[in-house]
This record gives sequence, C-alpha cells and structure tokens, in this order.
Amino acid sequence: MLRKNGQDAEWHAAVDAALEAAYVANNKEALAQVVHVMITGLDAEGRFDDALAMVEHSTAWMARHAEARALIQSVMAGVLLARGRVEAARGAIAAAGEDEPRLTSAFARAVFLSTRAVVDLVSLAPGAAGRAEESLSRPELQDDQRQALFVMSWLIPYLVADGRRRAVEPWLRSLRFLARAENHRWRAADALSFEYALRVALRCDRDVQPPAAEAGIAINPTAEMRCVLAGLRASVVRREWAGVAEPLARLAELDAALRGSPFGSLANYAADVEAHRHGETTMPVVFPANRTSAICRPSSPAPRPAHGGTHADAIRALQVLSALPRGVETSLEWPVARARIEGLLVLRVTRETEARRQLYHAVTWARESGYDVERDLAAFQLGELYANGTLVVSEQLQREQRRDAGQLLLDAGIDAGPHALPVARALSRGNDTPHGRLAPREVEVLRLLADGCTYADAAVALDVKHSTVQTLAHRSYQKLGVNGRMAAINVARELGIL
Repeated sequence: MLRKNGQDAEWHAAVDAALEAAYVANNKEALAQVVHVMITGLDAEGRFDDALAMVEHSTAWMARHAEARALIQSVMAGVLLARGRVEAARGAIAAAGEDEPRLTSAFARAVFLSTRAVVDLVSLAPGAAGRAEESLSRPELQDDQRQALFVMSWLIPYLVADGRRRAVEPWLRSLRFLARAENHRWRAADALSFEYALRVALRCDRDVQPPAAEAGIAINPTAEMRCVLAGLRASVVRREWAGVAEPLARLAELDAALRGSPFGSLANYAADVEAHRHGETTMPVVFPANRTSAICRPSSPAPRPAHGGTHADAIRALQVLSALPRGVETSLEWPVARARIEGLLVLRVTRETEARRQLYHAVTWARESGYDVERDLAAFQLGELYANGTLVVSEQLQREQRRDAGQLLLDAGIDAGPHALPVARALSRGNDTPHGRLAPREVEVLRLLADGCTYADAAVALDVKHSTVQTLAHRSYQKLGVNGRMAAINVARELGIL
C-alpha cells in the first residue's frame, strides 16, 4: 500500500524492518519473500544492476534452503532477462527447477512457474503463451501483482510475434491498469510503448504521437527505444527522410545507456534508412538467427537480401528464416510480415509459384491481424508479380490487384511506386541465377548425387566416363557458388532445381 501511494521512503523502511525480523528469526523462506519484494521494487525503478547485486548476495546466504534458493534463482532469472542476458536467465531458472520437487510454498512455486513460463516465451517454446496465461491465473499471483506485471510485459510481445495481435488487447489493458495501481513506473512505461508501437504498426499514422517524457516513458530506456523504432519505421515506409536523423541519433544514445540494444544491431536500421533513401527500398529481415530473441529483436545480420545483394545472400537469408518456428510472423517494434519477406526472397531465386504463395499468405495474415499497411504492401507486390512475372493470371486480376492496393497505400500517404522495385529487380535477375545457367547434364549429375550415387555410379547411369561426371559435378558446384557435394545439393534444393 505504501508503494501504491507513492510513499517510497516509508516503503523502503517497512521492507528493511521485515528483512531484519525474518533474519533474526532465521526464517529463510520469509527472508526470501522479503528479498523478492525488494528486488521487484528495484525493478519498478529500473535499477536492474542493484537488483542483480542483491540477488547474488542473497543467493550466498540462502544456499542451503531449497524454498529460498528456488525463489531467489527465479527472481534472478527475471532480472537477467531484463538485462538481455537470456542464456544466463535460462541457467538460473534451470537451477531453480532442480529444487522444484522440494517446493512446498505455494508462493515460491507460483513465482518459479511464472518465471519459467517467461523464459519459455523468450525462447519461443511451443505452448509458451498457454503456460504464461495459466501462471497468471494462479491465485498466488493475485497477491503478487508485480510478478503478474512481469509476465504480462513478456507475454504481449510474444503474442505479437506469434501473429496473434488481437489477443494482446485484454492483456495490454490489464498491464496498464495494474501498473498504475501498483505504481510500477517501469511496467507503466512498457504499457505506453506497447500501445504506441501497435498504433503505428497498423497504419503508420503520422498523427500518432509518441509518449511524452512527462508521461513516464523516460524511466524505461527499452520502452523508449521501442517507441523510437516504431516511429522510425513509419518514416521509412513513408520516405520522410527529414524525420529520420533525430530518431537514429536517439537510438544511439539509448543503445549506449543500455550498453547494447535489446532490439538487435542499430547499424542495420541506419543501413536500411540509407538504402531506402537511395531508392533501394530495402526492409530489414525481421527475424535474427538467434531464435531466443526473435520476439524482441527485429533486425537481422543481413538486412538487404530480399531486395539486393547476391543470389547466395538470398539463400542464406532464407536459411535464417527457416531456422525459426513457423509461428513467428512479425515483431512488435518493426512489424514487417515474415511471409512478405520470404516471398521476396524466394522470388530472388526464381521460384515464382512459392513467392505467390508467401505473398498471398502475407496478405491474408496481415488482413486477419489488422496490419493494414503490411496487407496493402504485400497485395501491391503480389500484383507486381502477376503483372511482370510468368504466372498465368487474368489481366483483370493483374490490374485490380495493383490498382486497389496502390490506391489504399496512397490513401494512407504512402507512395506505392518504390515498393514495386524489389519485385521488378528480382524478376529481372531471374536469368542471372545459377539455376538459369546450369546445363541439363549438370542437373542430371546433381540429381544422381542427391539420390546417393557416387561419381562412379553416376558415370554408369549416364553411360559416360568417370572424369566426365567429375567435371560436370565440379562445374555445377562452381556455378552454385559452393565447394562440395552436400552444399551443392542443399542449394539446388533451395532453388527448386532438385
């Protein structure tokens, strides 16, 4: 109650008294609960380094008590996640899990299960959202609203990444209400940033203003960075170059304050802006190779392969995306449809039918999820594919697809023309791909090798000399830009040759 009323000094005094009483009574479980309260208080103030120091200190003198040890390790996992140390958080929750069979305290068990659910969310584990929602329904968390706020602040971006934006609304309302009721300034800033990012994502509306500093956003650098990224993405889509210098500078300041961005390499965003400015209309691939951070890191080590770069770049980017769970559809901070990026990538490797399928999926997903700008961009690029590719579609469908989507983008203040370039460039480069340069005999050799044949077996099957098969195989490796048999087979499968 003291905390809710803003009586911070009185709250600290009360917690100190409880800590001393538990320590004098040698009640380790009560002591752990008081430490939990203190740490969540530091969390509310954004003092994560202090919280982590307290956790590490507490762990030492509670090492022999299973209940206290599991509770403190669970709290440590939450603090580590807040600092972006995902692997360390996994280790802490795994250590707490070793004590789970010995947990008798309902409170300690609720904290452990809810924190483990959050670690699962960050790891994009199957069923993670269900476990997080189940943990929020536990009666113990009704008495520990700070833990509930912690879970919700991770559940919301997970649901967005999982393509379930509409399921976010009730949780966002709860987060906003509870953060205000608990006077939890850090989570209140999270709620503000989620609301702003979602509003910008849906329409890239220039009239949507970011939360002001006096609204409390400044206490939480991660939340402020989320807002800056969302606004930057809207400026890039609209090609409003006068509005990008300030957010890029602010991102650099926040990155320094956080000692590393939780949203991936800022160099990717700067490169993306420059590429757009010079007419390349690139978009960062929104999913990193590290799947554990996909819900909150929208950038990728290779931001441009869907629109430029080499043929091998496009293949590598497809491999990055294929390593992620199929449920991952977008990112809260940089809401580009995964299916649209995949559609452009497969078009770069001349698979028009697969590109059509992916772009159509992007249109459907964005429509169902309420992402109007992404829906219209995907629909417009699909129309460009129909108009300029080799797929057989009616002229009426070609015209309607491009005209209707283009008009919707124009109504939203977005010039559709530059967004047609990635499709045109991919189609114009089709004849330059390795697939177009492989001779029929080279494809035959690759197919036999893929079936498990040796060079000698292939020579017999084709009724040619062993040296001829070797020459054909090595020539195909060179054209595919690889150095060995298995790599050539994998690339050929990626390209649809095999």
